[in-house]
Amino acid sequence: MTYVSKKRVESCCEKAKRTVPNFIKAYQRYRKVYIASGYSESTCNNYLSALCQISLYYDQSFHLLNDQQITEYMYHLRLRKVSHSSIKM
Repeated sequence: MTYVSKKRVESCCEKAKRTVPNFIKAYQRYRKVYIASGYSESTCNNYLSALCQISLYYDQSFHLLNDQQITEYMYHLRLRKVSHSSIKM
């Protein structure tokens, strides 16, 4: 029998909300935009997760990043061989 720990793992979005300056307001704003645009809950969560990940990578809210930072992050994902569907968001 395999023992599974009941310790909760912090999601990347929870960590970003807790640690990245100016993140929460931008996250909430984009969540509203995605929902108002008719995206499914799953799609909203996937897009927001990607924004959380890039914010954690730079320790800066995604809405404050410049084009060069975004390009460098996408290059980083390519080097890690992340799937194309994850990068095209």
